[in-house]
Amino acid sequence: MNETDVLVIGGGTGGYSTALRAAALGLDVVLAERDKVGGTCLHRGCIPSKAMLHAAELVDGIVEARERWGVKATLEAVDWSALIATRDDIVARNHRGVTGRLAHAAVEVVHGS
Repeated sequence: MNETDVLVIGGGTGGYSTALRAAALGLDVVLAERDKVGGTCLHRGCIPSKAMLHAAELVDGIVEARERWGVKATLEAVDWSALIATRDDIVARNHRGVTGRLAHAAVEVVHGS
C-alpha cells in the first residue's frame, strides 16, 4: 500500500497549483492526471487560442497602421504552418515548465484515472 499526505485529482491549473503549494508546505504529494499535466487550458483552450488571437491582432494592427496612420506596411500572407508551429512551441514550453516545477517540488505524477 502506498501512502501520501495529499492526493490531487486532475493536473489542470487548479490541480498542479494545489500540488505545488502542498509540496511547498512539506507534504508528500501525488497528482493523478489522465491526460497531460496542464489540463485543457494549456493544451486545447486558453493558451493555444490566445496565441492564435495574438497573431490575428498583429495582422489587424498592420491593416490599421496602413489605413489609419499612414504607415506604408503590407501583408503578403500568413504562413499558417509557421503560426501553428509557434502555437505548439508555446504550449510545449509551458508544459515542460509545469512538469519541471512539479518534478523539482518532488510531486509524484501518476498518469491514469
